[in-house]
Amino acid sequence: LTGERYVMFYWVNEAGAQVLIFALMLSLIYRALEHERRIWITVAITAVAVVVSLSSVAMNYSATAKPTKWMTALAGQLSFYSALLNFVLWTALIRSRSRSLQMLLIAGGLGLLTTGKAIGHQLRGWNQSIVPFANLFIILCHLLCLLVWWQAFVRAPESSPNVVQRNPASAGGDN
Repeated sequence: LTGERYVMFYWVNEAGAQVLIFALMLSLIYRALEHERRIWITVAITAVAVVVSLSSVAMNYSATAKPTKWMTALAGQLSFYSALLNFVLWTALIRSRSRSLQMLLIAGGLGLLTTGKAIGHQLRGWNQSIVPFANLFIILCHLLCLLVWWQAFVRAPESSPNVVQRNPASAGGDN
């Protein structure tokens, strides 16, 4: 890939990842809310997320500037909004009657990811000399998120309907 193509590939990937993060966050919020109000609250949050995202694009887009400059600012703002969505998710999880450790860990990992990305993208825009540090910070936040998610899925309940459970007495081979 050439330099310009690599930059476009990176930012298209970043935009796609941001859409998936928003979708995951909305899905988790929907699952965490109480049944009677979940559809209306999710629709309202989705509408706000779409309006905020489109207004962020409109505020940051510049046909004359390099894509890296305005996309960095846009990615920072969208990551900040994702972190706010994570706050809504935590509020819904704390208020729910059935608190799942797995959901709390997934939300915690998302919080690390979105907050880290927001900080890293803002650091990129401040000073060109700290861009490598900001990039490393973003990568470390991604890895921290994966570590927390790994713990969330390792600690997942083993009694899932799709899992065949063995009888410990028959494990010795007497069939």
